[in-house]
Amino acid sequence: MATRTVFLHPFERYDTSGGFSSAFDPLDDLVLHLDFLAAINHTIDLLRSKHGVSASDARSRAIRIRPHARLAAQYIRQARTGPVEVSFVPSYYAILNLVKVWILCSSEHARLKANRLHGASYNPTAPLSRALTSEVITLYPSGAIPLFYEVLTGRQIVARTQIAMRDIYPYIADVGTEWSLASRTPSRQTILHPSVDSLPSGLHARFSIETATRKRPIPVTHLPALRGCQRDPAAPNQFVTKAPLSSDTTPRDVICAGLDRRFLYYPNSDQTMTAVMPGPLLMPEALPATLAFYHLSSVARYNPEFLERLSESKHWPVVAALRPHALYKFLLLFWSFMRQSNVSVGR
Repeated sequence: MATRTVFLHPFERYDTSGGFSSAFDPLDDLVLHLDFLAAINHTIDLLRSKHGVSASDARSRAIRIRPHARLAAQYIRQARTGPVEVSFVPSYYAILNLVKVWILCSSEHARLKANRLHGASYNPTAPLSRALTSEVITLYPSGAIPLFYEVLTGRQIVARTQIAMRDIYPYIADVGTEWSLASRTPSRQTILHPSVDSLPSGLHARFSIETATRKRPIPVTHLPALRGCQRDPAAPNQFVTKAPLSSDTTPRDVICAGLDRRFLYYPNSDQTMTAVMPGPLLMPEALPATLAFYHLSSVARYNPEFLERLSESKHWPVVAALRPHALYKFLLLFWSFMRQSNVSVGR
């Protein structure tokens, strides 16, 4: 007889969780923690214990990490004290430096030297945009952002790729409410309800997808978090792992075997979160915020006419909310990666 085990706690990107409480602004405390990366021995210990880096290699990487971390902290502090319109420039450069730290901790660290530039472009002389949604940026096969994409997804950007902002903002959960109100289109995040089916053949992971705002079934190819899964023919919005695991396997391990946790989003209200990703790029959570800040920093530098129109548009609350909320989330994701543990901050 088949039985089912339902999980009520969220599945997250890493196996362990940790955090701290703050009596002050959590964002300020996360920035303060960047100062730890200026301590070479601390960074060496982090690289060796959390990222499996050898002692000799860890020292050379820690020396390279230190200036990026210091600059990132100073850029964020500058962004926090300036007007919204100009804050996007230091905010982006803070993220860019943290992206480079992320790369330096990864297996692709040696390639950063040849990929120091953005790897993206924005054309301020293109036909004037009337709205945020029609703005476009271009990504290239080389550069820091494309290399970051490869570190996050395991895939390369093999050709010049244009992407509109309307295909980026729906993935930024931290401005999801503002985006839905301004654009009248839903965000791309969705809730996964994981469970385990115990069958005579073994254990299968099952994932139910919430589709309240979606009229059609979601193709499994649009859910990269569900690796090795297929649609249940009897339930269009449920997916099960193709191959059973031994009944000796723990239910949690069965779920984890069916997930590509690189594509899990930060949990919301103790729910397992991911996003529907129809393309043209995969969107792990750290990427869309990086792209949005790159775009807005370019607008602030090269297209102030559009920035002024944007400040008077219905999308201004979206980008105004982006500055604190998406920057805070990026720091949570950054520290979670650095510590290989799900980091949270309480007040």
